[in-house]
Amino acid sequence: DAALPLDFKTFLSVSDHLKEDYGIDVILNSQNLEDGVYVVTRNANGSITTDALNGLSPLADHVTSINLWKREIEEGVMESLVEFPQLLELNLSESNIRNENLASLKKLRKLKSLNLFGTAIGDDSIGTLSGIRSLKILRLRNTQITETGVARLESTLPRCEVLAFIAPVTVVEEEASDESPATSN
Repeated sequence: DAALPLDFKTFLSVSDHLKEDYGIDVILNSQNLEDGVYVVTRNANGSITTDALNGLSPLADHVTSINLWKREIEEGVMESLVEFPQLLELNLSESNIRNENLASLKKLRKLKSLNLFGTAIGDDSIGTLSGIRSLKILRLRNTQITETGVARLESTLPRCEVLAFIAPVTVVEEEASDESPATSN
């Protein structure tokens, strides 16, 4: 079903409410209201709550990007994200997100970019992430995902650029010595 057009009065009302109550910024993507809005939480007052996201509900069909960088995300917030059917970009970098919180993201049919940089996400999330078929960019640097996990994602999401830097494991070997240990006389 088609979204109702966004009107400036609704945008201002929701934007002012979220800024005042939660410190969350709602910004127009362009001067054209039809281009939607993005949500930035860098100035948020504390944790991101479901109440804060529910405050966005009048704009739900117009939210294209949500940035939760370095935020404490409370229980239930990830499930609330499915209320944003036009969501294209989601930044969860350096947040407290865990493997089990990702399942609801499979319902976001238009999600193109997911940033999980610096999170505790590991190989347990591969099955879930593989189910987000719309992804074009998946950022996984500084996560717990292994080379094997990255390879699985690349094979199951062939149209997605998986950006991960896995530091090579360095093995330090003890140098062999020709000398016998010193003995005391």
